[in-house]
Amino acid sequence: MKKTNKIIWAIYLNHRCNLNCEYCYLKSLNESKRVNLGTLKKIIDRITVLSACQRRLPEIGFFGKEPLLNFELIKLAVKYIKSKNYKCSLSINTNGILLDKHKLEFLIENNFRIVLSSDFIISRKDNIAIFRDYNKDRFHIRTTISSLNLFMLPKIIEAFYKEGYKKLSISFDFLDRGLESISVEEIADKFTESLLVYLNIIKYDDGFSVPLLERIIQAGSIYSKKVEFNRKPFCHLGEKILSVDIDGGLYPCWRFVVDEKYKIGNLLENIIHRKRYTINLNYDYIKIKNFDFVCYWAYLKGGLALKNNLKILQAMEITFRRIGK
Repeated sequence: MKKTNKIIWAIYLNHRCNLNCEYCYLKSLNESKRVNLGTLKKIIDRITVLSACQRRLPEIGFFGKEPLLNFELIKLAVKYIKSKNYKCSLSINTNGILLDKHKLEFLIENNFRIVLSSDFIISRKDNIAIFRDYNKDRFHIRTTISSLNLFMLPKIIEAFYKEGYKKLSISFDFLDRGLESISVEEIADKFTESLLVYLNIIKYDDGFSVPLLERIIQAGSIYSKKVEFNRKPFCHLGEKILSVDIDGGLYPCWRFVVDEKYKIGNLLENIIHRKRYTINLNYDYIKIKNFDFVCYWAYLKGGLALKNNLKILQAMEITFRRIGK
């Protein structure tokens, strides 16, 4: 199969978590539910067939509120994938609390891309000492920023770099009411300070990557400057990302799992409804002309979520204008 592109299939193993993060968007899930091995095998089979038909390399990602609560199931799934000689990459999204040497070495041995949700201040997901003796190239850190840790952003970037991590994704708690009291200029100040830290790092080590800051740096040459705002979501949900719930239910993104309004089919029933996702905003777009990657979930949520999303984009635009001088 020619590997023309990749599609990420986020498979939910359970609806449970060992933490109770304030910003979690999956609080409504029934925690007693989890997928069984037979169903998981069928989901993996179906993913492999669909990806082959589309000539796309699948990435099978193990999700949940916390997939490591079902670690034995992950091991059995990997064994099944190998027995079938399926061509795919593997990943896991975890808070890392349950990782020990045994689990970590299994993931590394099987070439998992390990996405760690590690947040400073917001929760206790900042104990990363266990990973110090391992090659950090395999780890992808995802940290959530809210009003509680926004002003620590430059230090967070520096801290992860000093620990040896190569990629740091930054997301925001768009439902955080605390962001309402922080001005766009204050957020831009932190972005500017963070950007200066980042530029100083990559001057000597271009292997380090913070996509959020890269977007600011590259905005002028890569992102659209159209005033009209009617386009597909930046993340390409429903195209490059699909999420599968424990019953085979298919959703355009992991944020929409169990929300029937956004269900697009069921893998086990061979039902897939192709939808065209677009964002249409009546907004003073000139303020964020270089940045058109509104989160589709925040867009549909509206209200505070969309307001905070647009505030972040405005702050990025201000930062872009500053560094362009």
